[in-house]
Amino acid sequence: MRKLAIGGAMLCLNLFFGCSDDDEEFLLEEQQLTGRDWFYNGCWDRWDYSSNDVVEVLYFSTNHDVMEKEFAGRQTTRRGTWSADENNLIMNWEDERENWRVLDCNKNTLSVIGWGAREYTSDENLRSLTGDAYWVNEFNGTAGSEGFTTRLGFSLAGSKNVRDAYVLLSDTEEGRVKLEKSGEAWGGKIEHPNEDVRVRFSCRIGSGDFMKFDDEVGKNNFDQMSWNDINVKWGNLDKGENGINVSWNSLAREGVYYQVTIYAEGDELNPYFVSSLLEGERNSLDITTNTMGVINRLNEVKADTPCKARLSVILLESGVGAGDVYTSVNLQAVLYATAVGNFSNVF
Repeated sequence: MRKLAIGGAMLCLNLFFGCSDDDEEFLLEEQQLTGRDWFYNGCWDRWDYSSNDVVEVLYFSTNHDVMEKEFAGRQTTRRGTWSADENNLIMNWEDERENWRVLDCNKNTLSVIGWGAREYTSDENLRSLTGDAYWVNEFNGTAGSEGFTTRLGFSLAGSKNVRDAYVLLSDTEEGRVKLEKSGEAWGGKIEHPNEDVRVRFSCRIGSGDFMKFDDEVGKNNFDQMSWNDINVKWGNLDKGENGINVSWNSLAREGVYYQVTIYAEGDELNPYFVSSLLEGERNSLDITTNTMGVINRLNEVKADTPCKARLSVILLESGVGAGDVYTSVNLQAVLYATAVGNFSNVF
């Protein structure tokens, strides 16, 4: 993401605004500035793939570092330092220094004059919204088949008020992918060569302005494989308790995690159970109503409800760990394999 630059014309604006009565009444307090993400939406064309008008996210730390966040996965990069002199915010970037005149700063809004007049917001809808693009690998047809398909998948989630969600892959109409809504999330997948690609999300929240943000996807992915390479199975527990055991062949690959999902047949997007990420040496999991996980509402499964067990084999983006806050939106590639057959009356 680019940092903002100030031009000579903006210095004149600084002088103009610096003389206003309103500025004399307002005095910047550092505690208003620090401790939150500030979002600036400079979008001028919802369909433009090549422009720089993506959402900017800045964080001013109490130790005076300026952190810039990639919007999609919220990965953070240190871009420089900041200091304040009354209502002047001095931004020391890696290669230049800028002066921003602060017109207002409260818990919701940061208004500045620097590279033009800009208003940052700490809107909760933006704090929760994330997007991710990643490789989706699936076995064709029913579980156990030999067909193996790779697509480019997209997920946009975090705000129930999202509207008009698209992914842009070029500046042409053919490069627009409309995302479909499912519950409070939006998603889609398309055929795409397995190569480095930049994906641009385009949407708006409620009746607000359109916004855009990017996600970079590397070509790192799973190799073609057969069903027997993973061979997911389920079976009843041998301990006299209600539940199932899900087992699989672990892959000899570094950086792989596993996740088990149980859902009513035909309702994958509303699971009864989702495990935490399991380390790569794991090859089975016992699941009961007491098993810890990201989601466990197995006690809500009604009698005779046919359920399925799906294994997700997951590669995370470079530098992302299983315990990171935004792990779930920093996927690199996922392989889905669903155990053969369904089950009921085991929980």
